[in-house]
Amino acid sequence: MEDLFGHLPRSDQRHWAQVYIRGLLTAQGRKSPRNLALAATGSPDAAHALHQFVGNSPWDWAPVRERLARRVAERLPVRAQVLAAALIPKRGSHSVGVGAHFDPAGGRAVKAQVGVGLFLSTGRRAVPVDWRLVLDEEWCADPVRRRRVRLPESAVPCQAWQHALTLASGAGPLPVVADARCAEDLAPLAAELTRRGTVFLAETGTWQRVVPVGGPAGPVRVDELPSYDGDDVVRTALVRPVEAGSGAVGAQVLRLWRLRAPGPGRTVRWAVTNSRHLAAGGVRGLLRHADAAQASLAALNAEFGLSDFEGRSYPGWHHHMTLTSVAHALATLRRGPAAGEPDPTPEPSMNPPAPASVPPTPRCPGALARGA
Repeated sequence: MEDLFGHLPRSDQRHWAQVYIRGLLTAQGRKSPRNLALAATGSPDAAHALHQFVGNSPWDWAPVRERLARRVAERLPVRAQVLAAALIPKRGSHSVGVGAHFDPAGGRAVKAQVGVGLFLSTGRRAVPVDWRLVLDEEWCADPVRRRRVRLPESAVPCQAWQHALTLASGAGPLPVVADARCAEDLAPLAAELTRRGTVFLAETGTWQRVVPVGGPAGPVRVDELPSYDGDDVVRTALVRPVEAGSGAVGAQVLRLWRLRAPGPGRTVRWAVTNSRHLAAGGVRGLLRHADAAQASLAALNAEFGLSDFEGRSYPGWHHHMTLTSVAHALATLRRGPAAGEPDPTPEPSMNPPAPASVPPTPRCPGALARGA
């Protein structure tokens, strides 16, 4: 706590940061300021001070997140950066960024905020260390709305994939795993990450449209591709993504994987990557990072009050997301190594992605490694 919040200029800010975190770690049920105050101090009298600290106090969340990322990387054997979106339902229309967004779990549009999160993942555990709030033109073009929720001049309309690129800017040799099942545009994300020399894998949905390399010229859904290499369990094909809206075909050649899980239900997962060297086992391994991030999102909601922020302002949203991430990290690091987690020693970096040309055909699917 001293490392993460020691830069705050006032002693009362540092004090309430610790009280808020203690409340997030110990309060039962909804993480309202009153419940946090009761859990952390034994009295509800501190609720107003906690609400002021999160919603109105002018402290900078960026240094906290930078220190958090450093501490997590020091303590955990991080193997990938994961980009995943948090859907935060809201009843009213006054909270910053609220709009109609598709909920993949419910299969319908809901009124919600969308936060794009960066998670540092070991494959068993994933810790959120940074966030961006998706804002559309309607929010950013209205001066009355901007003033009411205290939007800074730097807040401009950005799609989720643009925020994802910003968050992944420091990936270095780590692969980037993206949950793109609700992504509105995969093509520019793939092109920019490849230009940076970053290996990435993005899980996508059946609705994602692609153009098969060497096949029909028109775009098709990934579950409608006319041909694959492989069998009923593992199939793969070379494709180019189709840009949303314009329908233009991206120049980037990606490898599409269709993986069917063993056992009852035999769930099918779809993923695209710019790596020439991943076999099926490597793809499944990277998907485990995406699963770890989804598990963390569930825990953030159930245990750390991710969706419980009662304020409406832009700074308040970022303050709350920062504090919930810190609480999650503290709880994660307290538990010690997870079963089967790799040692916290560096591993060789993955091969860089191929340029925008057709990668080599993979080995015979029957020889592809399966599992970890």
